[in-house]
Amino acid sequence: MEGSPSDSPDWASLPQAAVLLISQKVKSITDYVRFRAVCSPWRAASFPKPTHLPAQLPWLMMPWCARNTSDDGVRLFYDLWESKMRKLHLPETIGMVCCATACGWLFLVSTKPQKVFLLNPITRTCIDLPFFATPVKYVEEHSDDSPFIHNWNDLYFTFTRLTFSADPTDPECLITLFFKEIQEIVSCHPTDTCWKWLDIRMDPPKQFADATYYNGLFYVLYEEMLLAYDCDKLENRVLYPWGPNIPAGTKFLLEGKSGLYVVVLDDFHEVLMDEVDEDTEECFKQKIDLYHFEEQLKFKKVTDKSNKMLFYGTDNRPYLAACSDDWDSFDGGSVYASCRFKYGGGLEFLFGIHKAKLDDCKFNSICKLDDVGKGPPKCCPSATTMWFQPNFC
Repeated sequence: MEGSPSDSPDWASLPQAAVLLISQKVKSITDYVRFRAVCSPWRAASFPKPTHLPAQLPWLMMPWCARNTSDDGVRLFYDLWESKMRKLHLPETIGMVCCATACGWLFLVSTKPQKVFLLNPITRTCIDLPFFATPVKYVEEHSDDSPFIHNWNDLYFTFTRLTFSADPTDPECLITLFFKEIQEIVSCHPTDTCWKWLDIRMDPPKQFADATYYNGLFYVLYEEMLLAYDCDKLENRVLYPWGPNIPAGTKFLLEGKSGLYVVVLDDFHEVLMDEVDEDTEECFKQKIDLYHFEEQLKFKKVTDKSNKMLFYGTDNRPYLAACSDDWDSFDGGSVYASCRFKYGGGLEFLFGIHKAKLDDCKFNSICKLDDVGKGPPKCCPSATTMWFQPNFC
């Protein structure tokens, strides 16, 4: 005899302690959002900013045109874990250019109106920052910290890296931008009224390749060395020269669970990340070396890459490293690269993702992102995809 509808369990009436316990078993950020959307009691019994979620597998954020007059604010993110395109309605991004991502935040800039802010697409939290046309404090070893006007123009398109010293909602968080083209670093706190310009120039001049903030220090990567700067005293510099066994090639820094890493790519990296024929299913091999930075041992080559994962955006811009231990049954020891595909005979492009194992780096196409609703995501050649790691913080 079939049970009556009244015999069905009333899930909304579960004790709050049981709901909280169940919510802490959820590991995916999308599943957690779904969990809290079931009913009001479940939403009230679970944390709006959970701390138990592991680092999430990144989404690939598709670019958009900030000057599109018909922009509805819908942004596209490819969820690598569930192999599907996600659409988020983010009206805050209309008219804005996304210049960088870090720790689940987007760095957005607009010149008309003049606006700079951070946005968390998951929580919709916004943090206003000083606009680049405001006076900038110039900070160097013997500076009097006197402010001056610097003509920023379009410098926000030349970011090499965006980093935070803490959760950006913390007033003490140091937000740092690294500019490779002009060889400078700027920083501010969320409550500051202007940026600080930090002098990192070398004598004789040396070109730097990358930089990051890690464990209270700035690390600036040059072709010949790695420099560590004290955040409060820039004159306290520590030099770590390259060993003779580290090969030449494109270098950048990545932060991992177990420390700071230097990644060295061979000279074919630019070809891999450049325009690829639409029918290409396999790219050439590319050598990738990974070195763990240790203050005592200097740079130690990583031989076991089984739990390391790297993610690249287009335009040769590295965005993210991760540990595959965060995701059960997911293929570790891999590198994922976003590539542009030529679309048709004109200057239109669509995007795709290539994957390779870190031990042989033979790239193969795993996804062409042409199923996004209204036709393929055709973009101008300068459009840039970015890896975005969703986060409630």
